[in-house]
Amino acid sequence: MRTILYILPFLILFSCSHKASEEESTNNNLIEISKQQFEAEQMELGEIQLMTFPSKLYFTGYIKPNTNGWAKVGLPVEGIVQQIKANLGQAVQKNDPLFVIGGNQFIDLQQKYAESNARLSQLKADYNRVNLLYDENIGTEKEYITAKSKYESELAKNNALKMKLENIGLNVNRIAQASLYTSYTITSPIKGYITNMEATIGEYIDQQEEMASIVDTEKLRLQIIAFEKDIMSIKVGQQVEFHSSGKDEVALATISLVGRTVNSESKSIECYATIEPEYLDKFINNQFVEGEITLSSDTVAALPTDAIIQADDLSYALLLENETDSSYLFQKVNIQKGRSTKDFIEVKNKIRSGKIVTKGVYNIVVD
Repeated sequence: MRTILYILPFLILFSCSHKASEEESTNNNLIEISKQQFEAEQMELGEIQLMTFPSKLYFTGYIKPNTNGWAKVGLPVEGIVQQIKANLGQAVQKNDPLFVIGGNQFIDLQQKYAESNARLSQLKADYNRVNLLYDENIGTEKEYITAKSKYESELAKNNALKMKLENIGLNVNRIAQASLYTSYTITSPIKGYITNMEATIGEYIDQQEEMASIVDTEKLRLQIIAFEKDIMSIKVGQQVEFHSSGKDEVALATISLVGRTVNSESKSIECYATIEPEYLDKFINNQFVEGEITLSSDTVAALPTDAIIQADDLSYALLLENETDSSYLFQKVNIQKGRSTKDFIEVKNKIRSGKIVTKGVYNIVVD
């Protein structure tokens, strides 16, 4: 009987020790924070929210004018630069003067037209006379065909010379009276800014040379360099956010054209986006930019970035378990992070509902 009484206290002690060990193990994920500390750290309680997260595609690209916003200036008739009336970087309107051109070729063209005009009058008179005789069966068919052929041939030549001179902006009636111009003026074909100037006074310019280029900044667009693997995700109408390299200010655009040809060297495809008008004056031609295309968006569970505690490669949040007069008891829960914005992080794993510390966890250390 005495032996049994000795053993019983040991059994009770062992049982209590085991129960305390289980309780300690159960509380391994619990963190106690006093209300005084909670207020001092400016902590806040909240809940998991439903947030819209976009799926985005990063890109690089350039600012380029559209097809009607860029012009190269050349000469309709080769000649010598006599005056330059605009400067590199200058804003010009359509039909503003750019260059004054002279030279023998220009004078020769006027001379040919004046001579052709005089010859055409003579050939027309001859043709009308022979045609009248032929209608009255006096002239021969051969004379009629010859006169008609000479007249129509000279008429075609005269019309071609006339069109060339009118394209330069000259009064052909004046030239027909042998009153020739000593020079002609090249004007801007569009409004915009002069982005290239290749002419100098006294220089001879032929018809193949580019004298200047003009870009209309109101018709700039975003050229996006996309890779072949991403092209099927890009659609007309998608929203684009972009900025120049090294700057944080974001501009907006909308996809307007998706390319269908792969560059054999870079394996990329060119796409274009229309820039919102209020951002056009913030960029210049050929400027390098980078940004993101919003491919799609969906609504998911999310927490503020300030609610996440980082410990090594893992992420945690604090879920409220109990509250006393003097403290809060939180459970440490693992967070599987997904997409992120500036202020929120997607929570990919399911977390039971409850209050979560959404702010002020930066000083909390978890094991």
